[in-house]
Amino acid sequence: MLFTILMFLVVLGILVLVHELGHFSAAKSLGVRVDQFSIGFWPKLFGIKWGETEYMVSLIPWGGYVKIAGQEEPEGDEPEHYELCSRSKLQRLYVFVAGPFANLILAALLFPLIYMLGISVSAYIDQPARVGWVEKGSPAATAGIRSGDRIVEVMGTPTPTWEDALTEIGSRPQQHISIVVERDGQRRTVNLTVAEERRYGAGVIGVGMPIPPVIANVMHGRPAERAGLEAGDLVLSINGVKVSDWMQLRDAVRGSDGKPLVMQVKRGEKLLNLTVVPKFSEELNSFAIGIGAPPSPTKMMRYSFGESVYRGERKLLSTMGLTFEVLWRLVTGQASIKSLGGPIMIARVAGQYARAGATPLLQLIAFLSVQLFILNLLPIPVLDGGHVLFLGIEAATKRPVSMKFKETATRIGFAVLIGFMLLVSYNDILKLLR
Repeated sequence: MLFTILMFLVVLGILVLVHELGHFSAAKSLGVRVDQFSIGFWPKLFGIKWGETEYMVSLIPWGGYVKIAGQEEPEGDEPEHYELCSRSKLQRLYVFVAGPFANLILAALLFPLIYMLGISVSAYIDQPARVGWVEKGSPAATAGIRSGDRIVEVMGTPTPTWEDALTEIGSRPQQHISIVVERDGQRRTVNLTVAEERRYGAGVIGVGMPIPPVIANVMHGRPAERAGLEAGDLVLSINGVKVSDWMQLRDAVRGSDGKPLVMQVKRGEKLLNLTVVPKFSEELNSFAIGIGAPPSPTKMMRYSFGESVYRGERKLLSTMGLTFEVLWRLVTGQASIKSLGGPIMIARVAGQYARAGATPLLQLIAFLSVQLFILNLLPIPVLDGGHVLFLGIEAATKRPVSMKFKETATRIGFAVLIGFMLLVSYNDILKLLR
């Protein structure tokens, strides 16, 4: 738990620091005074005054701010030369958008770096999306998708690889979608409703990449051990029915109703027929024999500098496109806000990614940097996009926006932002309790 909290603070601290440095550097480049630079929000924990700026760390870690002199245009006195309101509209726009664009630049640098360092991916991720298994009772099973089908299109978008297919499906939880599959050289369209994965809210349909039916481990005192099964055994058939993947093996055990299963296994060069009697597991709420699945095969992919830049910027653009698509679905009611995650989920993911290594953690930081770039430019008062909105109104009306209007709009924007944060945190808690 302590490690998870620490990684959450590290990830958030990097994102906020880069964002606020963008605003800070832009203001300084124009000769504008910056009074405060804070990581976190009120109240202040500690700080130091260096030059004309107070640098500090505040209690609430969800964000940060820079207090720029003359950020709001005075309604009476002439502005001082060191105040932002004395600069042109274009220069003020530059300061307001510098924070989000700093996050974008961070992501644009991190994605290529990740490909150069090397990423661990599923051995099948860049292979055609040929279905290895279909879970019983899943949306895919109900729609008639079978093992061996190749997913070639999701909602009109071609999916030549597993990565493409999982991205398109994962971004559409609880939505009705159409999928084109190829079977025996012929294409057919199936319609289904995407389910929502419990832990992170991603869309799933109950299909996966091939998993060989190899027993990874045998639990002590369970039916598999009593039957003589051993780790490393390759299951060839059950009751005379050929077994080609792990999910088929699992479904056969779960659907056995406790009746004996004759398993033909290959152990080295030997073929053995072993009889195992599944027992009902209260923990799994199904019949089980006490064996573990093999880990999904992975491979480490490293690329040259040029290829890393190409792949990194493609990843940046696809992440931006996916973010805009999700926002559009939320606005139009095509997606549920329940699928969104908040600080608790980010903390959990940060801890898991950090344990997996530096590269996964960098992937998370790059992904969240893109989210911050886009979300901060939304025209909501209290966000950077709100300042841009006020500038736009000022340019259109040829006169400054009144302080009273700005204050009222900012209070409303702040209330909306707090309400949103509470809602996504509530979603996180519900997912933890599932």
